[in-house]
Amino acid sequence: MKLKELEGWPPTLKESYSSSKVLGVSSPATLKRCMLFSTVDAASAYLSVVVSYQGRDWHAMITEQPGPMLRRIEATLRGHEGQTLASLGELDLVEATLP
Repeated sequence: MKLKELEGWPPTLKESYSSSKVLGVSSPATLKRCMLFSTVDAASAYLSVVVSYQGRDWHAMITEQPGPMLRRIEATLRGHEGQTLASLGELDLVEATLP
């Protein structure tokens, strides 16, 4: 399965988590970093995605996937920093290893 086939990809990118300014999906934003966050309650896990576009960071949170799928997305994106979201969508999802 390709990353672009997942519901919620590409994620909606905002100038900040509290901003209402949204970056268009066709923008050539490049991945800066991603990290999975979770709390004691596994249902509240989310994947933070930060991209760079025109010298600024843009942020997204992927929340609509279960924890195991979020780990797979994170594992897929790891090592692809600097690539555009469009090219990342073509990646095949990898199996995640548990920490």
